[in-house]
Amino acid sequence: MDQINLWDKGRVTFMNGANPRIKKRKDFLDPDGSNKCRDHDGNGTHCIGVLRRVAPEADIYVARVATSRQEGPSVNAVIEAISYAQAHWDVDIISLSFGFEEWVTPLERAIRAALDGSKTLFLAATLSSNYGTSRAMAFPARMPDVISLHAADYSGQAAGASPTVEYGKNLTILGVDVVSAWITPPPPPSSSSDLFAAAASTRKNGQTATTHAMTGTSVATPVAAGVAALVLEFAGQRDLDDPETDRVLQKLGPFLRRQHGMNSVFRAMAVPTGAGEFLNIVPWNLLRAETGSGSGSDSDNETLGRRMAAFALRSVIKNAFGQLIE
Repeated sequence: MDQINLWDKGRVTFMNGANPRIKKRKDFLDPDGSNKCRDHDGNGTHCIGVLRRVAPEADIYVARVATSRQEGPSVNAVIEAISYAQAHWDVDIISLSFGFEEWVTPLERAIRAALDGSKTLFLAATLSSNYGTSRAMAFPARMPDVISLHAADYSGQAAGASPTVEYGKNLTILGVDVVSAWITPPPPPSSSSDLFAAAASTRKNGQTATTHAMTGTSVATPVAAGVAALVLEFAGQRDLDDPETDRVLQKLGPFLRRQHGMNSVFRAMAVPTGAGEFLNIVPWNLLRAETGSGSGSDSDNETLGRRMAAFALRSVIKNAFGQLIE
């Protein structure tokens, strides 16, 4: 099962409703654990909801590194969380729905150390948490080894609040008016100060989580993380009735877990938008399971579609790394 480490402004670890895919949570701003990773902002809850919709089978690990969108993340907390995620959670993808206006060298070192010989993919939002009038791409999104995401609307056009495009950093994905889960209103007075216990009580009373539409690169980032998780999940699938495709997928796995490999897959999925300045990720452009006339059994058609998707990925990886995967 693919594992995603999600960090977002307002850091969430609870959504009203069952969340079996949230495996672990840690608050890096509250070492004694008294805060229990409460989400008072809503943005983190929204991002987890997005992830669960795009990649419902992915395991999610949550790190709280900021208290609100206004304050932004703590650099020290982010650095500590990266180290912890590598050492204790063994995650496949780290989704960073925030950024800094300035280049942060200690954070750069932490990311490079995590990338050195590891299997972890880093995805980051291209706008800083408090970008104001700045149009520069945020850090760490502008790091060469980080996959950066701009937000696009339903038609694939880049959102108006996109930063200046840098070379090789022009990928967009849906991030405009995305509806997802939101924090529930404050629960009624309770003898327990624990948000999780209080929220569980509201669920018993039949209340459901609210939803909210959000726009921005912080929304586009978990959408892309979910797509990356689906690609890794597909590469990890095995079918005893189709050993040829299994062989291809098994060899693809290590390449897909490299930044260059997944970035190449995203770019192969993408189509130019506007004047060609951006490339909008459309997953089914690459992984469509076309099976011709559809004749034959459902099982045969599914096998053919799976094989076509696997060989499409093989072609991308061969072009990216100059290696033929037999």
